[in-house]
Amino acid sequence: MQNAGGGNAVQTMPATQSDYLHIPASAQLQSAPDLLRCVESGGAHHFNALQYMYKKVMNAQERLTFKTKTWPFVRDLALEVHTTVGRKRITRLVDGTREVRLTQKECACLLACAFTCAMPDRYSMTCSRLFHVADHMRAAQNANKIRCLVEYFDVIRERVQRNDPLDRLVAFQRRGASLDSTAFSRSTMTFSFPIVVEDTGTIEDWDRTGMMGTGVEADFANSRIGGGALGQGCVQEEIRFMQSPELIVSMFLCSKMGPLDAIVIRGTETFSKTNGYARSFEFGSRFDDRAPVDAHTGMLITTVVAID
Repeated sequence: MQNAGGGNAVQTMPATQSDYLHIPASAQLQSAPDLLRCVESGGAHHFNALQYMYKKVMNAQERLTFKTKTWPFVRDLALEVHTTVGRKRITRLVDGTREVRLTQKECACLLACAFTCAMPDRYSMTCSRLFHVADHMRAAQNANKIRCLVEYFDVIRERVQRNDPLDRLVAFQRRGASLDSTAFSRSTMTFSFPIVVEDTGTIEDWDRTGMMGTGVEADFANSRIGGGALGQGCVQEEIRFMQSPELIVSMFLCSKMGPLDAIVIRGTETFSKTNGYARSFEFGSRFDDRAPVDAHTGMLITTVVAID
């Protein structure tokens, strides 16, 4: 695969006007639904999974925190998108080898736009399909996915209160293989390092501190990265995106992958520990990610590679 260098918007192919991403207009942000009023009214048909999370997954103290702190913070964060992300011209990762780097604050603003349902549908990064489920058997599953997002926003809110600048970077890079589909099967390349196979645990359970960030997590992805993360999917990819919501930003940045494409995401943090799979999925607790930090870039040394 081709490699790209550093920088805030690294690309080896020129961007066209249609490649640039558009954030929600101010009017869209101002007219976003008041989710708190919807879930408290008792008649929130279009937000039934969100209501399930608020009334059945959260305890009384968590509901109070969401009502008085988290939801106002998320709404204000979405309104900040024009003073953070809006000053950049962000290139959509369509083809070739391109990279976009965003700060933790910029990622949080985009995720707040998704959570408030203000993000245009064409970017596949809106929570409207996550908040509503026609199949009531999936209500608990989606409610617990939403609970993971709430935990993420709570952590970000607490950091803002501590005057954290949220300037840590997350890098999103699209890579395309330059070899034909039969070349890999003829390859004689050997690995110069030991390979260990473990038959217990999950991909995200690997010891980041013990491996000093040298490990790479595989995301067995949908061709449209993220798959049903903000919908009704809840298997390997979707669960990983709920544990590390900064991965969801790739759904805004990246178009559909081709058979020889990969998307490499570096520097994401894990915020939630979860249990179960598919309909048994549950939010567990807050996760304290102790991944090492790159002394040169200040990024967490974490890498997720999405392949279809």
